Amino acid sequence: MQLPRVWLLLGYFLGYFAVCLVCDCKSLLSQIPITAMAPQALAPGKTTRVEWTASALKTPLRVGGSFPMEVQWIHIEPNKAVADIRIPETVRLGPSTLWLATEDSISEPLTILIDDLPSVSDNGANHSPSQPQAISIPCALDGRSDAAQSDFYQVRLNANTTIGIDCVAERIGSAMDSVLRIWDTSGKMLLQSDDSDSGPDSQAQFTAPADGDYLIEIVDSRYAGDGRYRLRISDAPVSPIPYPLAVRPSELPSLVSRPNESDEARWLLGRSAGSRFSALQRTSRNRIAPHSTGVPFDTSGGNLGQNHSTRADGSLRHRRDPRPNHFDPNAHP
Repeated sequence: MQLPRVWLLLGYFLGYFAVCLVCDCKSLLSQIPITAMAPQALAPGKTTRVEWTASALKTPLRVGGSFPMEVQWIHIEPNKAVADIRIPETVRLGPSTLWLATEDSISEPLTILIDDLPSVSDNGANHSPSQPQAISIPCALDGRSDAAQSDFYQVRLNANTTIGIDCVAERIGSAMDSVLRIWDTSGKMLLQSDDSDSGPDSQAQFTAPADGDYLIEIVDSRYAGDGRYRLRISDAPVSPIPYPLAVRPSELPSLVSRPNESDEARWLLGRSAGSRFSALQRTSRNRIAPHSTGVPFDTSGGNLGQNHSTRADGSLRHRRDPRPNHFDPNAHP
């Protein structure tokens, strides 16, 4: 039995429509693979020149992000793009995301940092303690793990100078499991730090016993290689990584501060009219680490107060944390 002509035409039309739909979906699903971005951070209130290494780049190229920005393209090539990016001074420090897009392709979101420390690139020739890369602090070193090879950085410190070192890797989506070591010039290891209390990112606070040069070694404990990291070094204390990252709406979490910092750390805790709980720490520049995120929490009842949409330089208390520091949400600074 032959089908009526109208049904044949309808079948042709539906088939053509399905082919077009599949082609459009493939176009929409095509991605731009980003292999590198340097530096791995943007500075609030400043213009940062950024270079991406990727594939399938073409004009017009756009940058999207979870924060406002002004973008001025310098040049765009199929495998590299360079742009000047300026973000407002009010953008919060911490992990954030951006992505590249053309008319028919888009990249996976890339996690970067909003960071006020100056960026320095790993020179790629610092795999031996006899040939370290000299640095001055404060700074943030953008590098990649090289399998079993370590990266060595050399810094000169005065006696009794204390520095905080924070390897940000997992927090920007890297697979690197860092180990941090500090050596003196005689080859004696003075400090080793592996996992932090909340994850594989290494953190350490070091006081120089004497005037001189010190080596900072960073390596991937799994020797996996190609794991990107940002090694933040300054004279500010290292902030613990907040944990857990979420709480139930009906619960009011406890916040934990680092001990012996009451001279500079002041906490404001309150509840807002929208039953939102948030925390603010007033502190000095570079004290708020880029991973410390103050998240508003829903609460039930209580006095109404000002809602501070800010960061907390501490960590959410969890069952493995023996420290008894609690903060009263009704207290005033």
